[in-house]
Amino acid sequence: MDESFQTINGVPTGSLGAVGIPAERYNHFCGVMHAVKRDVYGTFELTEHEVKGSGTFSRSSFRMHAKGEVVKSHAVAEQVIEALVDDGGMVFARWTDDPGLLSLRNTSADRLTEPYVSIIHDFCRAMSTRADHERGGIFLDQLGHAEDNHAACTIANYFARTQDRYLLQRLMLQVPHYTHSVVSPGLQMADLVAYLAASQMDPAHRPELAPWWARFEAMASFEYRETKNGDPKTCSGAELARSKSRRLKLGW
Repeated sequence: MDESFQTINGVPTGSLGAVGIPAERYNHFCGVMHAVKRDVYGTFELTEHEVKGSGTFSRSSFRMHAKGEVVKSHAVAEQVIEALVDDGGMVFARWTDDPGLLSLRNTSADRLTEPYVSIIHDFCRAMSTRADHERGGIFLDQLGHAEDNHAACTIANYFARTQDRYLLQRLMLQVPHYTHSVVSPGLQMADLVAYLAASQMDPAHRPELAPWWARFEAMASFEYRETKNGDPKTCSGAELARSKSRRLKLGW
């Protein structure tokens, strides 16, 4: 899961992007991303040429494409998105004109904001279709000890205190995990999703992003239901787990 903060047509925008990859396919996906970077960039280490939305989908990259030049970042993105599809990946996204709602590391440790609450329940719906013994995990980009500790407490407290805690704990690991995005293909894909999700605040602002967003939107799963004012009591995890809808209305 990753965040993006941008200004879209004059509107400060925050977006949240996440990808879900089956555990038994994740190592394969990591290998594909490493191979793609090696073939396109000639890299040797996984840490080289981190895939990021701001670089992959920069305006200059599209100007190069319009001139008929080879855009390596686009070539990499095309192949890793295809790999995500092949490995059964799912996409989750939120965007809002109140970016403060996505500043997880700055929120109160006893209150998880609505976008995170709703996306966690989307994760649970995804996990409800998996084998009973499987548990989903939340992985975040490692930033700093104090900030990460604050975010971990916020998420863990929600899992422990919400009325749906027993369902959440049956489907998800209660404590989030941190890793550096530069070595995490999953977080790098989440960064692409978050960057493109922000553009949905006003799709006409950068229409060249639409085909890329459509590729991720095709992997969106499960119907989105909004919680109200961050109150977990208004979001019934049991009801969400029973839903087998394959449609997700992206946005928040």
